[in-house]
Amino acid sequence: MKTEDFPRVGSAAIVKDGERILLGVRAKEPNKGKWVIPGGKVRPFENYHDAAAREILEETGLEVKVERLIGVYEIIKPPSEHRLIVYSWAHLIGGVLRASDDLADARFFTREEVADLVPGGACSDIVCDVLALRLLIFGALALLFLAAVILPWSRVWANRLRARILPAGIVGFAFSLPLVVVGLFGALFTLGGALWSGRSGGASGDAPTVLLGIGASLMATAVATGFITARELTLARIRDSGMTYIWSNRKGRVARDQQAIDWILEMRKATSRCVLLGTSLSGWLKDPTFAEAVKGMASKVRFQILMLDPDSKAADIRQEEEREFQEQTKRRIAGSFLELVALRDSLPQESQENFRLYFYSAMPTFSCCWVDGYMIVTHYLPGLPNRYCPAYGLWNLHPFRPETEAQLYHVFSDNVEFLLRRAVEVTPKNLDARMAAARVHTEHVEG
Repeated sequence: MKTEDFPRVGSAAIVKDGERILLGVRAKEPNKGKWVIPGGKVRPFENYHDAAAREILEETGLEVKVERLIGVYEIIKPPSEHRLIVYSWAHLIGGVLRASDDLADARFFTREEVADLVPGGACSDIVCDVLALRLLIFGALALLFLAAVILPWSRVWANRLRARILPAGIVGFAFSLPLVVVGLFGALFTLGGALWSGRSGGASGDAPTVLLGIGASLMATAVATGFITARELTLARIRDSGMTYIWSNRKGRVARDQQAIDWILEMRKATSRCVLLGTSLSGWLKDPTFAEAVKGMASKVRFQILMLDPDSKAADIRQEEEREFQEQTKRRIAGSFLELVALRDSLPQESQENFRLYFYSAMPTFSCCWVDGYMIVTHYLPGLPNRYCPAYGLWNLHPFRPETEAQLYHVFSDNVEFLLRRAVEVTPKNLDARMAAARVHTEHVEG
């Protein structure tokens, strides 16, 4: 045969009779003696539907109606063979089954019977491919059912494994029915494509490669989506707690691209209330814009300033902790108190009522700037100067969400309110005594 006569075009159809499919034994090469799907050559100007129906009638005596396309297979075996075969589905409409023409035998097989032909090589590659496709569909349905059944148990065991490996609160992978189904389908398609490609020896065209690509894509999508969703769930937990920002420390020595805290700017945002809690608040007083901001706000904003009582046992402990850093804790607190009293005296009489000073006696573990429904909290770390302690912003989500238990804002706001209730306010009755004690501390230098 001349090369210009290639490729030869054929058309075949898988004839269904209920759950059975029609196969015939080839009487000549290629595939002589093997069970094949009936079909033959497409004549000039004949469409592939008519060609398949004609060939099946000639070879088996059955009348069929050709339906949807399955695929096109290409067989290339130089120099003698190059064929394109169009495979379709068809259903039986009449006739009497008898083998003739190119077939030595013909009969209908169940899926199980076709499966028995595969191990011994009794059927052609295309029959094996069709069987693999049917098993793939059946396997997909089985996996879908299996995923729905095992998902609750897989989620329980995954949570147990996650609890042993990952830190508390971190979601490593998000398990959900859609993701599990997509992943299982991806694994099924990948396995089916690999088996199909290996069994057909390349004669199945691009279908196995496409199936492999789809399977790998589905698995990659399921895995990536699981990890991305888990990350979003972890971040959502932080967001739902009311945390808006985290600073590596409160003094502006921040990591690259991290926004530094502008404490005075945050304080200026207050419209009705501003609570400043700290050990001495000396950092605020060192900023020359602090007094200016207070004078501009005190007429409409109620200030509540809480400092550690320098005569308390907690102050003794704190001073001992800060001795290593050459800090005079009590002296610093007393100096800040005298400056704050002077600042209050400089305010108009009506504004002085809005500028209130308090002493607390509890061990200081955090400080904060509480402005209306927002606060910046910084934790004290034993053995480190306060200026290097981390800080984070907390927002009151209560106006938007009724639940408050999980919000850190409410944890700290309740704690500050507790300190205010137990703190001693500086009033005209105790002012002179407090100022006298403060002057003693400012004049005393710890050895």
